[in-house]
Amino acid sequence: MKIVYDRILNGFQIPELEDAKQALFDMGLLAKSESGELTISDGEKQNIVRFFNRLLSLEVNRQNALFEYFYKTYTETIEHLKASGKYDLGLEDIKAKSVKIRRDPRQIHRDTITGAATHLYELETIVPTNPARFEELDRVRSLLLPKTRLRRRGIRRGACFLDSHRPGNGLELSNLRGQSPFG
Repeated sequence: MKIVYDRILNGFQIPELEDAKQALFDMGLLAKSESGELTISDGEKQNIVRFFNRLLSLEVNRQNALFEYFYKTYTETIEHLKASGKYDLGLEDIKAKSVKIRRDPRQIHRDTITGAATHLYELETIVPTNPARFEELDRVRSLLLPKTRLRRRGIRRGACFLDSHRPGNGLELSNLRGQSPFG
């Protein structure tokens, strides 16, 4: 939000929107500073809920133009953060049969202003797998490596291996293993 507001206050023109500053004024987001210039308080620059609520006070064409600009700026910011390795996905669900804390959590950061601490928890998980059947492995193999063959062999029923050598190109693949969980 801060980027959008700062650009508008610095005179950036938004396509399809005649006067972006006037739009913010009409939304009740701009206030006059002691020096008489229009500004937005720092707290207001972080309040995205208020922005969306106030956006609804504009005519539809102005809503669309301002929201389109906000969304474009938002996606560009996210892409930049991802590319620079600074994007945090936030909370994620861990889908596992079992989750255990491997070792005691350790503090990896403390905010100098708020004192808030960030701790690293190392987890040990057991995630159920969905093993492929021989027929599925053979179908994929036939698409990717049509001149090879997959054959069943081994001590346990359901075990399969890919043994291959293609004369002429030197490609050699061996021991693609699949194991039946039923023995």
